[in-house]
Amino acid sequence: KTQKPLEENVVLYFTIEMLYVISSLHNSRMIHGRLSPKSFHLALHQITELPPWNRSHKGGWAERGLILSELHDAIDIDMYSDRVQFRCDPDSKRVTVPCLEMKAGKPFTFQLDTYALGDIVHRLLYVGENLKPIRQACGGAWKRSTRASFKRSKVWDEFFDIILNEKEASLESLLGHLEDTLEKPQSADKLRLQLVNVSAELHAFSQSNKV
Repeated sequence: KTQKPLEENVVLYFTIEMLYVISSLHNSRMIHGRLSPKSFHLALHQITELPPWNRSHKGGWAERGLILSELHDAIDIDMYSDRVQFRCDPDSKRVTVPCLEMKAGKPFTFQLDTYALGDIVHRLLYVGENLKPIRQACGGAWKRSTRASFKRSKVWDEFFDIILNEKEASLESLLGHLEDTLEKPQSADKLRLQLVNVSAELHAFSQSNKV
């Protein structure tokens, strides 16, 4: 946790990486269940030696990124009958970030992870502030309560709209849009230096907090 906001380019990269991981997990019919910033480990070694970022992960990018952990509470949906519904008390200590379905007492599946992903991205953009959605009048769509001017405001508006309004099928198209944005030369090339700075800051922070 830091009071210094991350470069928007870096948040975009981390968002893409998290979408890769969560989409792969969900395609395997698995729910992580306790997704949080602590669920991911950084692999950002020797970034300066890489070519500009690319969606094909060529040139060494496949060995860099985010590594998912804390799978001890993961749910394998295929282990249960189709008649089984997943519900949970949103105030349970086992719940890291309750999704909207959980708060409403409705059954959930992948929404638990996608909402938690939205919360993580929101915290990256807004320096640690949790996602607090509000609903538009007459039971309309959900949207985030926080508003700020970002270079890529339309991208983030689309991201949170999909995350908050159960548009699981749109995650793939969203990922493609995010990749298009980051793969632009001015973004992809700049990303390397930005990630080097982030890695150095995190290393210095961890060293300063050793007992």
